[in-house]
Amino acid sequence: MAVAHYDILAAAHTAHGYRSYYAKWLKNARHIIALKGHYVTISAVLTAFADSLDGIELWRFHEPLNPNLLTGLVIPSRHTAIIMDHSSWQVSGVTAVIDTVSLDAPTVRYPSLPPDVYRHLRIASDYLQDIREFWRTVPQLSAAVHDVQQRLLDAVSVCPIPKAGQSFHAFGTALSAHGPYSPVTDASWPAKRRHLLISPPGSEIHALMAAVGKRALASGHSVLFLHCGINPDHFDHLYLPQSQWLISHCVAPHWQVPHTTDVTYDLTQASLTAGARDELDNLYFLYAQAYHKAWARIAETISPPTPVPAEVVQCGVQKVSDELSRHLTLSG
Repeated sequence: MAVAHYDILAAAHTAHGYRSYYAKWLKNARHIIALKGHYVTISAVLTAFADSLDGIELWRFHEPLNPNLLTGLVIPSRHTAIIMDHSSWQVSGVTAVIDTVSLDAPTVRYPSLPPDVYRHLRIASDYLQDIREFWRTVPQLSAAVHDVQQRLLDAVSVCPIPKAGQSFHAFGTALSAHGPYSPVTDASWPAKRRHLLISPPGSEIHALMAAVGKRALASGHSVLFLHCGINPDHFDHLYLPQSQWLISHCVAPHWQVPHTTDVTYDLTQASLTAGARDELDNLYFLYAQAYHKAWARIAETISPPTPVPAEVVQCGVQKVSDELSRHLTLSG
């Protein structure tokens, strides 16, 4: 049976500093397995273990600076989490610790982020706010967003779920060493329904997402709120796992090519004068320039991961499997 593997970001380096939602994903975990060792080795073990599972819903958490690396797995049906012990997952309540063979000293630290990255991201955030202020002066766009919001509110209201929903939080995008990384646009995400909102950067989609997410929770849906990678107070996407319904702001850097089965709302038709268009284009240029400077500085600090020997990975996977089997036997 095909497994639902969700690739996700629980943290991001935003314009307001490092923000993490890792701890929120452990609130229902009864068994937390912490892996000790080099982060590259642990990531390889987590990846191989995830690939060995079948027919189980699995949330795979990626390192925001280097999405090729996994920092942890959450298996909701088993109330289990398997995490790095020296990552942002650090919490009380670990029930088992497993040593993996390290590529070098087990106390190795992940490369630190240059402080000026945050300076560039703050500048980008300021320009993005200027773009938002610009679009607030365009009544055609505001009216179109309001119309789409009402349609989505009606849609979640007529599809209630007969039990109380839960809210979950993660990031829709993070700026990594490889550029913007947006796991929600990955085709592997199971989404029977997708509503894509195609609009300019800086349009007031986050308020729409907040309103629809609140209505969905009130209707019994569980809701994954996916935050903006620059301004974590804003939402870029909503995902309703029970109905596999994705509501997504379709704009760079988390653009998705619409499928023929998607419901799309094109909000890009607001007419502008030549002077207003020049002003907007200048703001877009300044925003992109600051964003790419942050990206360039991040890319300088991250080197490609060292390959991990297959026997080391297999040994780690076996240790995790044995511990998980032991826990399930003891817990019944």
